[in-house]
Amino acid sequence: MLNSQILTQARILSADTDSTNPYTTDAQGYFWIDSWGVDIARYLKYPRKIDVISFAVGDGGSATSNNMDADIVSILGVTMAPASGSNYLKLRPRTESDMDALEPAWRDTSVGNGKPKYYVIRDTIAVSTSNFPQKTITTDRALDEAMTMRIHGIMAPAPLGSTGTNSPTLPLEFHETGSYYTAWKMLIPRNIQKAEYFRQLYISERRRLKSQFAEFLDPNTEVWDMVEVV
Repeated sequence: MLNSQILTQARILSADTDSTNPYTTDAQGYFWIDSWGVDIARYLKYPRKIDVISFAVGDGGSATSNNMDADIVSILGVTMAPASGSNYLKLRPRTESDMDALEPAWRDTSVGNGKPKYYVIRDTIAVSTSNFPQKTITTDRALDEAMTMRIHGIMAPAPLGSTGTNSPTLPLEFHETGSYYTAWKMLIPRNIQKAEYFRQLYISERRRLKSQFAEFLDPNTEVWDMVEVV
């Protein structure tokens, strides 16, 4: 389904079908569809993508960081592949605040280059043209060789800030839950009891569908705020 079809169905469900004077504008409706996309992507841990970032010798650590793809909403894992050789690495997660608390010297550039153990999500949100807050990523120390970082992540199902011509990158069976979610949000200022009905319907239906697609969905994920302390 196109986003325009999801919104049309949500208007029918919420009795907001007066095209001359609707309660909800198209822009507001597409905002809620984007919100649904992020919510259900995190719930399903799907769809996936790999964001590839190049690190030169000396890149990484607290001195440099790189923008992540703006549509990645959660991280499943991060690996580093060398430009040459076979020293492949699987990095574990830490936030910038935890690095400061557990290894304050990580900001000391005089320590020199080496092999990273962690990927570090910076606390500051990068300013970007994307409608989704963009995060920056680095390693716990500057690299002693050029490497390629591969971020295995969960992405928003459609470009955030999308219009009616976009279609969610989800199995078609899930698209109708977008109408339930959008109708729920559209009804909150008008009829809270009916809004609650569609909230419950959305939660129930996404749970049912997830069980049917369980074989395609990975239950193991690490979101930005999950940190492994060693």
